[in-house]
Amino acid sequence: MISARAMSLLEGAIDLHVHVDPSVRPRLGDSRELIIEAGRAGMRGLLLKDHDRATVADAWHANRVGNGVSAAGSVCLNAPAGGLNPAAAEAAIQLGVAAVFLPTDSAHNDGEFWARHLAGRDRAEVVGEGHARRYTSRIKVRDEGGSLIRPVTEVIELCAEAGVTVCTGHLSADEVTVVVDECAALGARVVVTHAPVFTDADIDHLQRWADAGALLELVAIFCCQIPSLPTTIWRSYEGEASLIDRVGAGSFVLSTDLGQRNNPSPVEGLATFVDGLLAEDISEDDVSIMTRVNPATALGWETL
Repeated sequence: MISARAMSLLEGAIDLHVHVDPSVRPRLGDSRELIIEAGRAGMRGLLLKDHDRATVADAWHANRVGNGVSAAGSVCLNAPAGGLNPAAAEAAIQLGVAAVFLPTDSAHNDGEFWARHLAGRDRAEVVGEGHARRYTSRIKVRDEGGSLIRPVTEVIELCAEAGVTVCTGHLSADEVTVVVDECAALGARVVVTHAPVFTDADIDHLQRWADAGALLELVAIFCCQIPSLPTTIWRSYEGEASLIDRVGAGSFVLSTDLGQRNNPSPVEGLATFVDGLLAEDISEDDVSIMTRVNPATALGWETL
């Protein structure tokens, strides 16, 4: 049962990772439905995401609800967008996205990650896609020498110039490191997407990225113990709290990565996540930093 204490800490919160309908994957609700639920909880904003298309229009329609919650759009540079495509990033930025995700399920590391954890199970079924892809990509962001390929640098340059956030998607730890360093060099804000999971990052990686100015995302979905997800990638509140204690709340954002049908709603998931961390002695002040202050910083919004 969600506590009143956790619900009170959702007031003014911003969730940087919410999946939205319409989608080729089963989703819980469209942008208006999600924004209305967030408004009931007193939240400040949602960053809407889809692996296959930009969510600018979704944010535009949600913001017309006018309930005090701000919706922000994003684009993922997966195969449907042409991969690491600066033209797709530029168009999305001109349309008003708040964040550009580097490849997620089209990342080479995504395939490697699921191969390690699925143990022969069907990936599309496990991650809730409901179907396999006929055409896909396995995108790397570095060349054989370990340097970023030019299109990635061009995307980061576009984001830096426009004040748009770079999110690292499903890259490997080594890939995240070079992206974070390039963002620091070019002055782009960067969030390491669900930092300890697809990266398999250890504490040294997390500290290095934080020291370079990145915000590190912890997501509720992996703490929900959802039966369809392999138990090898389930996360514990105790483990997440330990990371926060060691690196510092000032380097983390708490998001949900929810919005899938048959999973908890984003509001329910975020409140449950907060309850779990409070039970591990993470303070209300630190929760507020990670749900209100740091997400606003990540989006370039005024900190309230």
